[in-house]
Amino acid sequence: MRFYAGYPLKLRQGVSIGTLCLIDSKPKGLDEEDQQLLRDLGAMIEQEIQSIQLATLDELTMISNRRGFLTLVEHSFKSCRRNQKPMSFILFDLSKFKAINDNYGHHEGDFVLTTFAQIILDSFRDCDVIGRLGGDEFVAMLSDSDEGKADIALERFATAVEKANETLNKPYKIEYSAGVTHFEHDTEKSIEEMIQDADAAMYEQKKGKAR
Repeated sequence: MRFYAGYPLKLRQGVSIGTLCLIDSKPKGLDEEDQQLLRDLGAMIEQEIQSIQLATLDELTMISNRRGFLTLVEHSFKSCRRNQKPMSFILFDLSKFKAINDNYGHHEGDFVLTTFAQIILDSFRDCDVIGRLGGDEFVAMLSDSDEGKADIALERFATAVEKANETLNKPYKIEYSAGVTHFEHDTEKSIEEMIQDADAAMYEQKKGKAR
C-alpha cells in the first residue's frame, strides 16, 4: 500500500465507529478539492448511519426499540442455533408506573424509564440483547442461558434495583415484575412467540404479587 487517506466516522462527539478509507498501491496525493470530496462523502455516511440508528433506538432510553431488538435478536438466535446453545427471554414490566406519572409528573416517569434501562444494561452481559418494547415494558434475550444462569442474572438485577432505590432516595420505589422463559436451540417457536411466552410468564408473576 503506497497511498492512504482516511476520514474518521463518528456517531457523535467522542464516539468513533471507524474510518472511511481510500487506499492504492500507487503513490498519489489529494488536493484541497479531493479532500473536501472525501469529507463530504464521510459526512453523508455519518448521516446515513445516524438515520439507521435513530430508527432502531428508543429515543428516551437510547437502548434498542422493538424494531432494533428484533433485528439484533435475529442474529443472536441464529448464533444459538448454529452453536447449539439454549437461550432465555425475560420480559420486564414496571409496577405502579402510572402512579409515578400521575403523582410526580411525566418528567419523573421519564427518569424512572431511563434509570431502569441503565440498570438493565449494567446488570446483564454485553452479549445479551436488551430492548424497550414500548411504554413501561422492557425485554432481554440471554444467549447460552438456562434456568440457572437466568436466575443468577435476575438476582444480580434485583440487587441493582434495590441499591438504586436506596441511593436515589425518591418518594417512590422502582418496582417491577419479570417473566422468564427458556428455549433450546432447536425450538420451533418464532422470536415473537418466545417474547409472548415471556410476557405471559410476567403477567403470571404480576397476578401472584397482586394476591
